[in-house]
Amino acid sequence: MPGTPGPAAPTLGTTRPGAAPPLLPTPLPRSGRAGGELVAGFPAAVRPVAGSTVTASSVSRDGSRVQVALDARTDRPPARVLRGLRLRLGRYGMAEEVTPAVAGTQAAAFRRGRSSVVVTLRPAGRGTAYSVHGVLHAGDG
Repeated sequence: MPGTPGPAAPTLGTTRPGAAPPLLPTPLPRSGRAGGELVAGFPAAVRPVAGSTVTASSVSRDGSRVQVALDARTDRPPARVLRGLRLRLGRYGMAEEVTPAVAGTQAAAFRRGRSSVVVTLRPAGRGTAYSVHGVLHAGDG
C-alpha cells in the first residue's frame, strides 16, 4: 500500500521495550548549535561513532520534543559506521524501519514510540560522511 511504512528490519543490539535507557537526558538539553564539535547536551543515543570528526551539530528544544542534527566524517567505511549506529540505537530501544536512499548513498530510519531518527551515509574519499537527524520525545523513555 503506498505511503505505508515498510516492515521493521532486524536491528542489532535491540533492547526489550521498557528496558531501554531514556532517549533524552534530564533535564532536557537547551537549544544550541556548534561547528566542529558536539553542541552541549547532545543526547548520547544519537552521538557520532567513535573516531568521527563532527563538522556541525544542533539541538532545538520545543517543550518535551527535541530535534537533533549531526554531520560528521570518519575514515571508516559506510557499512561499519551504519553498524555502529544500529548497535547504539538498538540499545536505546529504537527499531529499524526500511527507508529509501538516494543513489550513491545509504540510509536507515529508526523509531521508538513517537521518536524517530534518520541516518544518511555516503562514501567520502577513503571514509564516510554521514548525517544523523532526529526528533526525540521525552515521553518515549
